[in-house]
Amino acid sequence: MKNDVMLIVLTENHWLYTGLAALLPEMDSLRIGFSSPYLPPEVRAAGRVIIAVDSRIVLRGEWSALNTLHALRPDAILVWLACEQSGRLCPFANQRYLCVSQRQDITSLRLALRQSGQYSQGKFARIKNINLTLTERHMLPFFLSGMSIHLVSRITGKPLKTLYAHRKKILEKTGMRQLAFLQFVNERNQGLPGIFGLEGVNK
Repeated sequence: MKNDVMLIVLTENHWLYTGLAALLPEMDSLRIGFSSPYLPPEVRAAGRVIIAVDSRIVLRGEWSALNTLHALRPDAILVWLACEQSGRLCPFANQRYLCVSQRQDITSLRLALRQSGQYSQGKFARIKNINLTLTERHMLPFFLSGMSIHLVSRITGKPLKTLYAHRKKILEKTGMRQLAFLQFVNERNQGLPGIFGLEGVNK
């Protein structure tokens, strides 16, 4: 290994990895797929490890490689590479971890990754839970069930207008454009990652 810092990009997107590796030539870079069963020995030997996770992982629901990396390198810094498709869902609500948009300008992205170990610098966003209200958390399973909103109204006794308002608020908070996307992520992950009290056990 030529450097003390290793950047592990957990993604299925080769172009994302290539771009990040080119952006940070001073770090040893390594791409690992979401469900990769193999971790190279360099991971254990690296002095400092930064794990940049492509947030599309929530769309795939494949957590085995990330769980293995966490077990092998609990000291690693995690950087969540957020993208539009995955909304604000993230299973690692921890102020220690950074959340960086994949569409961020190159200079800011490079700076965020280089300084990811310096927690005292508060200029970058941190990963937080999505805090739904008690009512929203109560209504969410109905919305995720696939039932029509008219049936949900009959079951719960709530007016359609109120249900539409709750559904809209949940979609805004999760950053998802449509309820179908939220249902898909919930099904893939045995629960919605990043929503307080509703997370399933990662595979």
